[in-house]
Amino acid sequence: MRSALGGAGLPASQELSPSLTTSFERVTLAASRGSERLTCDFGVQLTGPDGETAAMRSGLVLIETKSEAGDSPADRQLARMQLEPISLSKYRVGMSTVGGADRYGAQPGSDLFER
Repeated sequence: MRSALGGAGLPASQELSPSLTTSFERVTLAASRGSERLTCDFGVQLTGPDGETAAMRSGLVLIETKSEAGDSPADRQLARMQLEPISLSKYRVGMSTVGGADRYGAQPGSDLFER
């Protein structure tokens, strides 16, 4: 890591250690034509450096859609199901809940996780 950072002209701290461990199972569906894809993350668990854990509430799935225009068939189906999109970063949620980083404050999607 230190050599990679140095190669990019960035200083490396003397001590590097994990700030957050994120684990989950992922299923990815990709269009046979075009660039659209859909990912579903199940059983998301966020673990801080002290071992404290936050897990996504039972029965929930994080769904992410990607398409060139942002209007894929999956996006339209989710809208018909009245599922509203949110901007969510698993890293930022983890750092604000179990990572000890108060600088992130409350994050969208934090309410989806339980300690």
